[in-house]
Amino acid sequence: MLWNRLNTNGIFIVIEPGSPKGFRFIHDLRTWMLQKTREEASIVAPCPHHLECPMKSKGWCHFSQMGLKFPNTVSEFILLYCRYSQN
Repeated sequence: MLWNRLNTNGIFIVIEPGSPKGFRFIHDLRTWMLQKTREEASIVAPCPHHLECPMKSKGWCHFSQMGLKFPNTVSEFILLYCRYSQN
């Protein structure tokens, strides 16, 4: 699992397309992360709390977030990350 490959104090970012299927994936991942201590995992978005998802009973939720154009390759992503993490 990717989670096990994180360095100490690493950051795990998941991006999904804002669909019901994507919501189910994020919901399951969030549920899994909530079983961890705050030292092991800290959720910052889309809901910055460590409680059960209140939207599960309503079907699904999503939001838009403006950002840079997603890179075409992993090497482009690494270059973007390095460039912006130095600022």
